[in-house]
Amino acid sequence: MVDKLPDYSIEISSGQLWGELQEIKERLSTIESIDSYVHRDKLTEIVSAALGGKSQRKKVVSLCAEAQTRQELTAALELGSPQALDHILRPLREQHVILEETVKDGAKAFVQSRLLKKLPKTILDALLK
Repeated sequence: MVDKLPDYSIEISSGQLWGELQEIKERLSTIESIDSYVHRDKLTEIVSAALGGKSQRKKVVSLCAEAQTRQELTAALELGSPQALDHILRPLREQHVILEETVKDGAKAFVQSRLLKKLPKTILDALLK
């Protein structure tokens, strides 16, 4: 016969969870900052390879400093089809230079990766020239 399991109820307020989440985000941000500094050369190499010297890819990365939808990117690059945008995005997404995230209104948008944002501005500007 199976004994009844003891009741291990724990009450947690949303304020406590919110505080813990913020602390985790701060720690992760610190780790990303350290990672981007320590591995700056490797990260620069990866981004440079993903850009491949293509001006449209560089423009996408620049535009994605702020969240951009597919429609916004297609219009900004004056592309004629979604397939053309996919062709430009593919190497950037494969190397995690650009990420697709859900924004406030529930729409999907492309943004620069967090590690890319942690690179010094001078290095990022040089890559996007």
